[in-house]
Amino acid sequence: MSSRLKPWLLGLASVFVVATLVLHQWDRPRFSLNPFCSVRFAYRVDATIEVDGRQYASKAFGELQHNRINTGGGCLQPVGSIIAFRLADSRLVLLYATLCRDAVAIFSGGRNASPTDQGEEETFADDSFVVAMKEHKKVDLIANCNGKFHDRYDGYIVDNADTPTKWRGFTFNGTSPRDPRLLSAIAEGANLPPDDSIEIIAPATLETDFKYNRWEYSPSGMLYSRRRVNQKNSYTATEERT
Repeated sequence: MSSRLKPWLLGLASVFVVATLVLHQWDRPRFSLNPFCSVRFAYRVDATIEVDGRQYASKAFGELQHNRINTGGGCLQPVGSIIAFRLADSRLVLLYATLCRDAVAIFSGGRNASPTDQGEEETFADDSFVVAMKEHKKVDLIANCNGKFHDRYDGYIVDNADTPTKWRGFTFNGTSPRDPRLLSAIAEGANLPPDDSIEIIAPATLETDFKYNRWEYSPSGMLYSRRRVNQKNSYTATEERT
């Protein structure tokens, strides 16, 4: 083989290897630089609510993460875990954009994909997640999650998106006419980076010290991973008692 031909063949082989890797990863979620957490599934949630007779639509792009090393802790998602709605009177409604267990099982081919599964279960779930993203598989969260988005509250209402002073939790199963009604909530496999609108429509929320009795049942718990990178407290909001 001539000395001129060798560099050309080496270059062609390098291009082939890179192209193969790109094609292999094309349908895979983004590669995470976090040494403890990988991304196994990317999705979007489109939701429509009704408040005081008016309808509002919003969306978020979230991810399911997997523990690369099981340290006993969970992987946090700073962006894409909240769906934010700014109302006509400048109130703010915050919903959890996380997927319930039954919705995850549908996307993962009927398996209960957990952040710590390993071996055959992990491989089967990950392959199913890739298919769900490629086919843009959709799941009705109202039908499959029993109307529950989280443990106690489905979301929170903040009295003013620009200058928060009060907040309260609510559930979609409640009977109060003051609470939002969930009209639709569809999750769709979508291989896109995490994103939401809270920094655009209500940046003051990320600079608010939300006072609480139970951290996990408050906006402080909901916004914890997001607020870790912005600990500035320009506002204080207390819980509204009903």
